[in-house]
Amino acid sequence: MSAATQTPSQQQPARTRGLGIFLMLIGLVLAYGAYSQVSEVWGLAARGVQVEATVVGMETHRSRRGSASYYPIFRFATADGRTMQATSSTAVTPSDFPRGRRATVVYDPADPTRLRLPSDVASGPGITPWVLAFFAVLLLLGGVLLFRGPRHAAPVPPARP
Repeated sequence: MSAATQTPSQQQPARTRGLGIFLMLIGLVLAYGAYSQVSEVWGLAARGVQVEATVVGMETHRSRRGSASYYPIFRFATADGRTMQATSSTAVTPSDFPRGRRATVVYDPADPTRLRLPSDVASGPGITPWVLAFFAVLLLLGGVLLFRGPRHAAPVPPARP
């Protein structure tokens, strides 16, 4: 039966199921975002290696409104002796990290380009992943409820006199 020949009451469950699937997909994307943020910080806390690094530059990211965020670029030697250069994933005040300044960083031995300042690792992932996870759960639950559709209760038998 095509959508043109269906009555509005027959079309509604398909629309509701589609909306449910859409909400679940958005929920999964938010859940992945929360997981990736938490896993990066906790992974560095668990297996990260602290080394001395030198600031060799600053990467600038501009927002649509024109404000800028600055991310220091560090050069350091890994535990196995390789010289690496990587950009911190934490924005800083440029005057705190001038070119040539030495600083301690924590890097992931499995991927030395992932690094953060020790204070950022110690402070944890922050509130953003928890907010993402909260909305992910809401969207996933709402999507499942919409996908399942209304459940009708079994009729209650009449009471016997």
